[in-house]
Amino acid sequence: MPEEKKGIKVRFERQRRNLMAISVTMVVYFSLGLEFNKLNVLGNTVTISNAANIEQLLWVLFLYFLSRYYHFYNVIDNREFIPTYDICMDKYVRPVALKALEHTDLPTRKDENPEGRRFSYKLTEARVYNILPWRWELKLDGNIEWNIRDGKGGQPFKDFSITVSGTQLLWPKIKARSKLYLATPHVSEYLLPFWLAAFAVGCKILSWS
Repeated sequence: MPEEKKGIKVRFERQRRNLMAISVTMVVYFSLGLEFNKLNVLGNTVTISNAANIEQLLWVLFLYFLSRYYHFYNVIDNREFIPTYDICMDKYVRPVALKALEHTDLPTRKDENPEGRRFSYKLTEARVYNILPWRWELKLDGNIEWNIRDGKGGQPFKDFSITVSGTQLLWPKIKARSKLYLATPHVSEYLLPFWLAAFAVGCKILSWS
């Protein structure tokens, strides 16, 4: 592992521990309604005259650790999980791309196919780019094949662009994210601190009722 990536990973894990520790502390504090009057510091008993400030301190630490973890999560997420998501999308988007290719003007050399048989496409790579929330562009590499009198003919294509709607990509995106979340440590290692932080906030809201 490169030194730069290793250093970021270590710092990320430190922020993860900090956020989870402060979140657990807040869950216990708000759920049990704890009140601190005295604190033992290195064998010395310290009397807390204004216990209300403890909650304010917890919130300050919580927001600080949350912002730090969010920053490192974005770095780690992009470096480790976006490529995995792209690989999954390349696989699951191919049926959509093959269906869309049937309605394009991709060169087919129809003069060599007098019998009018269907052309077939074989994709080697499919890249997905977001243009608008409801419109996506697919960049495709592959080969087009057709039947001729002496056998089969073929022609490669590269960076062929087609646009599809967000609805057409809905199922491939669901499958790609399911693969990402269930087959990688994305949930247990990376999203759990966020869920625990949200649970801590929920405990505070419930304490008002």
